[in-house]
Amino acid sequence: MVEIPAYKIVIRDLVLTVSAVLVSCAPLFAHNGPPFPVITDRMVGNYVISLWADPDASDDGDKDGRFWVVVNPAAKGAALPADTVVQLAIWPVERRDAIRMETAEADEREPARRLAAFAIDHEGKYGVKATIAGSLGPADIESVVDAEYDARPRPFLIAIFALPFMLIGFVYLKLLLRRRAHKPA
Repeated sequence: MVEIPAYKIVIRDLVLTVSAVLVSCAPLFAHNGPPFPVITDRMVGNYVISLWADPDASDDGDKDGRFWVVVNPAAKGAALPADTVVQLAIWPVERRDAIRMETAEADEREPARRLAAFAIDHEGKYGVKATIAGSLGPADIESVVDAEYDARPRPFLIAIFALPFMLIGFVYLKLLLRRRAHKPA
């Protein structure tokens, strides 16, 4: 039986480990963080409205800035009419003319909850306004949120950042094995 040199086994194990790390990092593009309440249960017109935000900025043009509006009728026990439409608008506080609008989509499981996503291209304060229209009448709420870039590096960057440490470990193991091979018996 042919014996495989120890350094080749170490190289094989290192390649397998690096491959496993890179492959396991691929599907980890998960949620950037929990949304937070901006406005909670405010009575406006015939509605009780809550606004939640996860205003992540992105240089990639991704719609990472997400806003949820929860709209319920003010009358206890009443159902939200199906014709209720929620429009969300955001704008940088310093440039009101750069307003962007989206119609918030209803959640399939909870029709009172509506979601709109925006591509926020820089950090800073953003105005956010929800406009509700429907058979219960109109309503508006407005607030300000701070958009920030997600502080965590992307998974593939974590693998790249770990690469120098793995290379140092590889060189150390190679030198250790070479020293053992040349050690007198």
